[in-house]
Amino acid sequence: MKRVCHLTSVHQRDDIRIFHKECKSLQNIYEISIVVADGRGDNIVDGIKIFDVGKPSSRWKRIILTTKRVYKKALMLDADIYHFHDPELIPIGLKLLKRNKKVVYDVHEDVPKQLLSKPYLNKFILKMIANAFKKYENKSVNKFTAIVTVVPEITNRLKQYNDKTVEVRNYPKLNEFAKINVQWEDRENAMVYIGSISKIRGIYEMMQVAYKANIKLHLAGNFSTRSLETDLQNHKEWEQVIYHGVLGRDELVALLSKVKIGLLLLHPVPNYLIALSTKIFEYLAAGLPIIASDIPHYKEIIEVNNCGFCVNPFDIESIADKVSLLINNNQIAEEMGLNGRNAIEKYYNWENEGKKLIELYKTI
Repeated sequence: MKRVCHLTSVHQRDDIRIFHKECKSLQNIYEISIVVADGRGDNIVDGIKIFDVGKPSSRWKRIILTTKRVYKKALMLDADIYHFHDPELIPIGLKLLKRNKKVVYDVHEDVPKQLLSKPYLNKFILKMIANAFKKYENKSVNKFTAIVTVVPEITNRLKQYNDKTVEVRNYPKLNEFAKINVQWEDRENAMVYIGSISKIRGIYEMMQVAYKANIKLHLAGNFSTRSLETDLQNHKEWEQVIYHGVLGRDELVALLSKVKIGLLLLHPVPNYLIALSTKIFEYLAAGLPIIASDIPHYKEIIEVNNCGFCVNPFDIESIADKVSLLINNNQIAEEMGLNGRNAIEKYYNWENEGKKLIELYKTI
């Protein structure tokens, strides 16, 4: 049995895409291990060996020291195929190629566009950095054994440099949400947002909508900064928020099963205009109607499947009206939720996407 080693210096060992989807999809065919840097020690979980090189104390130490430790551990494991998940590990991937190893680069984000979305740096400098990284990534991609991407825009760009580029979207696993069986009338008249909590992910707008519609907003996830958390709690709109912290998967599913609306009011920054947030699919899998920003990818899903509304994320009054419509009309809300769940079962699920990954590996 061939040995496959996943490498990440950024993600946690229990990352949904890396561990629960990709590693578990491959483990019936390959011997799977994963190298992480989360400081939680070595372990074996569900038959997958986890090797921890230690958590860095700063971003710069992660980029400089942790990447070296990941490479050293990767060499020690002597796998047949290495599958890495962070752009800062590109140099490691190139080194492994020189040792005649098969190397797969999993591109989770469009980094050049992500850089352009940073609000705290000079735009001219950001553009220079983004263009430089784009050239570096394009040149490196040409050398790797295969490329895995998550959205069409990244696929189309990188396929120009590597024919073996496959799009494996980050859709939910059906069995994870199969346990939801709550009558609509028993759900709370409330909204939910799960994921990273930040200004450009629309936290201020979501709070304003909750306050305007007089509806509770359940939040689950990390604040981008401590100062943001403090500032939010000083706003009058915070009284409508119920904050749950960071939840495990079972707790997350339980939360989604008790509310009536999923919110995703992302700002139209470059990275979000092409991204496909996993949250939208988790809302759909949980049978929730969605109110999301009118970003093209989301409109294709939500409007085609009639499972919610796409809105201007800054039009608080209009969004609050949509919230009230769904809360006051159980039949409409439940029907939209069922439409979304049906779309997940037919199209947007990991069971379909995982097959693409397996087929790619068979060609390596």
